[in-house]
Amino acid sequence: MKLCSIEGCNEVHHAKGYCNEHYRSFHRHGDPFKIARNKNRICEIEGCKEPYRAKGYCKKHYFSHYWKVNK
Repeated sequence: MKLCSIEGCNEVHHAKGYCNEHYRSFHRHGDPFKIARNKNRICEIEGCKEPYRAKGYCKKHYFSHYWKVNK
């Protein structure tokens, strides 16, 4: 099993020598070190402890907000 070529990353190889996350960053930004996601962020809704998804919200709150705005 091949691993990501980025030093310190022990994720499984996906493409071009990178794991899925580093490859996605390389593909989008041209730089495998520019990781857009912050795995430690949580939802900004008070009392919610779910992991961040987008625009400051967890998956549940993001889609709730999306459907209110895009009826």
